[in-house]
Amino acid sequence: MKYTKRKQPLRIRNDSFKHWIVKSVLIFELERIGHEVEIELYLPGIGYCDVVDQTACIQYEIDGMKNSGSRNTKARKYLRPGIRDVIVIPIHKLPTDINEIRSYVREFIIVD
Repeated sequence: MKYTKRKQPLRIRNDSFKHWIVKSVLIFELERIGHEVEIELYLPGIGYCDVVDQTACIQYEIDGMKNSGSRNTKARKYLRPGIRDVIVIPIHKLPTDINEIRSYVREFIIVD
C-alpha cells in the first residue's frame, strides 16, 4: 500500500486546540527520544492518521470522544500490516497545565 505525506505537517483546520497541543507534545517527546516520526500520513480508503512512530511501528491517534467504543473503533480502523499497535490517546479530560499534559502524553508512549 502506498502512503503519501502531506505538505503541511501540522494541519489545524479540522483539529481542536486540545488535539493540536497533544499532537505537538507527542511529536516532541517521540523525537526527543530519537524516534523517527511521520505525521498526517494519508492512508487510501482510511484517511489521515495523526502520528506514526516509524521506529517502534506504533501509530498514535488522538481522540476527543468520551466513550471507549469510539477509541476501540478508531484503533481497529487504523491497524494494518507494518503497524504493531494503534494507541488512541483520549483528550476529553485533558489537564490544563502544559507540564501535566506532557506527563499525560508520556504515559501513552511505547518505547522499544
